[in-house]
Amino acid sequence: DIPEVTTVARIVQGQAILRSEKNAIGVVVKGVDRENKELEDVRKFIVEGQYDLSDVAVPEVEGGVPSIVIGRPLARMLAVEVGESVQLISPVLKKQKLGFLPREAESLPFIVRGLFSAGMNDFDTQLALVDLKAAQTLYHMENTVSGISIRLRDVDHADRIKSLVAMRLGYPFVAASWIDMNRTFFSALKVEK
Repeated sequence: DIPEVTTVARIVQGQAILRSEKNAIGVVVKGVDRENKELEDVRKFIVEGQYDLSDVAVPEVEGGVPSIVIGRPLARMLAVEVGESVQLISPVLKKQKLGFLPREAESLPFIVRGLFSAGMNDFDTQLALVDLKAAQTLYHMENTVSGISIRLRDVDHADRIKSLVAMRLGYPFVAASWIDMNRTFFSALKVEK
């Protein structure tokens, strides 16, 4: 009911290690709904393969292997190409009487379906996109999500809409704008100026 909002989508976001046969690198995993129209923008940055997060049919794996789309520079660091397999390893916490304790890391295989180049180093070297259900499996979240992504008609309204969302959600939820989430980038721009 906020006129500036064009899309609202559920996401699962977390940290993980993306491992190939040659290397392992820390990444931010973003699990997204494949049907989300917001992701159509990602397609324009695909430079190899395709933007496809559907499972890949593999004879020896019932139900197939989930797909992953990563930045081309990240693929180079891992020495992988489209069609090759990688492992996502998540540090999962187990609830105990005295809080949360680490348990054995969850490791899932993924097939690289596409490579993107957004022109921003942080995204191109640290972001891994997977299907929402695959991320829920990786982080043992069942049918829950870690956040919602809101897209606006005009990005200049982000801080005002962030305040409205924060007031409506209340504690313990946190609202962050794209400016908040890219502070390092904007700080670097200021230094360059």
